[in-house]
Amino acid sequence: MTDRKVLKFEAAMQAFALANTPLFVVRKLRSDPEVLALSARSSPEHLLDKLNTSLSRKPRSLRSAVMPYVYLVALFLKHDPRHLDLARRLDGSHHDWYNYIANALFQMTPVTNVSTHEAVSLSPSIATANEGLLSYQYAVLQIPS
Repeated sequence: MTDRKVLKFEAAMQAFALANTPLFVVRKLRSDPEVLALSARSSPEHLLDKLNTSLSRKPRSLRSAVMPYVYLVALFLKHDPRHLDLARRLDGSHHDWYNYIANALFQMTPVTNVSTHEAVSLSPSIATANEGLLSYQYAVLQIPS
């Protein structure tokens, strides 16, 4: 797994130092090659663990100030709303923009709904208004209830 010890995140630190809005940081981190690499090589669980650890301490350097946002954006890039929801519930009190960014990223996450429907087994020779046609020749069949 890629860890922050391997990657330097210099562009992330520069973007954070220059940022005057939280969404500027998000935009820069979403396109940062190191953040993209971290997201690609790390599991959501690993990113969430690193995020939780980085949030537990007050930042003492520019790097420690930006790392929660790096992990958060890397997690967002996984397109995993369940883990992102867990991330936004973490205590970000040591990081001024954390709660705002976490909630914004959660709202930006595409909604993926999975619904199940009862399967209906159709006979290949279901009765239709047009005799001689088979059920698979219709795009939509209306079954009387």
